[in-house]
Amino acid sequence: MSIRFLIPLSFIFSFLFCYSQNRKEPNDIIFSGKITNVPTQLNGKKIISIKTEFLLMGDTMYRKEIVLSDDGTFEVNISGGTGLYTLFDGTNAMRLFLRKSKRYVIDYNAKAFQNEKVQLGGADTAINRYFVEKYQNRVFVDRNTKRSEEDYRQYLGNIKKQQLQRLEKSKLPTKLKQDEAKYIGYEYLYELNIFLLMKGQREPSKASRDELAINYTNEQEYKKQHYYANLVYDYYTLEKLNQVKREYKKKDSLYSVDQHIIKLLDSLVPNQYIKNDLIKQSARYYLVQAKDKEAFFNDLKKYYTGHDEAFRQTTYDTYLRLTKLKKGTPSPEFSNYQNFNGGSNSLTDFRGKYVFIDIWATWCANCWNELPYLKKLEKEYEGKNVVFVSMSWDKVEGEWRKTIKEENLTGIQLLAKGKDDPFLKAFAVTGIPRYIFIDPNGNILDYNAPSPSEKEKMKKLFDNAGL
Repeated sequence: MSIRFLIPLSFIFSFLFCYSQNRKEPNDIIFSGKITNVPTQLNGKKIISIKTEFLLMGDTMYRKEIVLSDDGTFEVNISGGTGLYTLFDGTNAMRLFLRKSKRYVIDYNAKAFQNEKVQLGGADTAINRYFVEKYQNRVFVDRNTKRSEEDYRQYLGNIKKQQLQRLEKSKLPTKLKQDEAKYIGYEYLYELNIFLLMKGQREPSKASRDELAINYTNEQEYKKQHYYANLVYDYYTLEKLNQVKREYKKKDSLYSVDQHIIKLLDSLVPNQYIKNDLIKQSARYYLVQAKDKEAFFNDLKKYYTGHDEAFRQTTYDTYLRLTKLKKGTPSPEFSNYQNFNGGSNSLTDFRGKYVFIDIWATWCANCWNELPYLKKLEKEYEGKNVVFVSMSWDKVEGEWRKTIKEENLTGIQLLAKGKDDPFLKAFAVTGIPRYIFIDPNGNILDYNAPSPSEKEKMKKLFDNAGL
């Protein structure tokens, strides 16, 4: 390690320590340092975020966005309490253990995160060295569904074994080591379950069934282990609801599980805390899908008994917006969106043509799954009176441009103006991908159109439009 590198780190460490003493609250965590080469967002700022790994403050997850100085330095007070946090710099994510009333310093190059040492200072450096190096050497799971279940179990098992061996050699305190062992175990189960779901196996092997036969009502684990929380979400909203769908299909083919998901979750989930959280997560998606939005919203008011008033207000606002988006009414407008090929576009530029809008982002896995189908759709309707507009929700222009170029994306590629964009808010876009279909006069045909992968529904939608 060169002296040239040590001097600036030492200077930052000393300066920020002295500076922070005058501002520090008794229980605050002081977090400071320097992170270079963080991507610049559309607002011209370089922003990192830090959030709690689990719910340290009741029902509210602590999250803080940190605007870096021009040279990448920062210093903030964190009031989230002792525990594991996730630091995200726009490209890399890592977990850090932070304690109340303690001071922490970090210094690294975001572009060279995998290859250069991350400098750590302050408290708990041995603990945080374990977590940082874990993410620097992270093995990204290859969810190749062409593998046999037995082969994939062995593949995942080897990754789990290596992680546990590394953990055993670490200097983590006993309680943190136990929690980390659980984290590794839940990650293994989560990846196994995802593989089985993607593979579409109705009946997994007994070995997989036995491993996945865990307690899905453990509130404490749900609060502090996000892989466990993901397993619980998939268990109730996929496995359990799919069972309900099969049962109702035999009795009532018109019954919509999506319409009644809030009521069904109330009956399926025994733990009240987990039930409320699953209702919150589901409401954001299924309110858009529901045909009878008033009935859905009334179910939400009846069965959600949590205390998240911000969620209540946001959902009510979404409900009001969605009720205005009726077929045949004028579409909300967007204007002067940056075009990948140069210049800008507004919705009015496409008057006289049908407009199929795909709202996506480079970080959205489900969006990537739809891209091949969207390309085929564009090819199939080439020369017809329809334009395909892909509207990116990305914050970093460079990532957007890089993906379009590398994936050879077609259609009209536009960059939206962030999550607070009036067009996205007017269409109550709370999750992506989202598809919107507009007629040649600028009126709404479908504010929540089918996905390109839903071939029969897409054909019906375009056929009804005369395309």
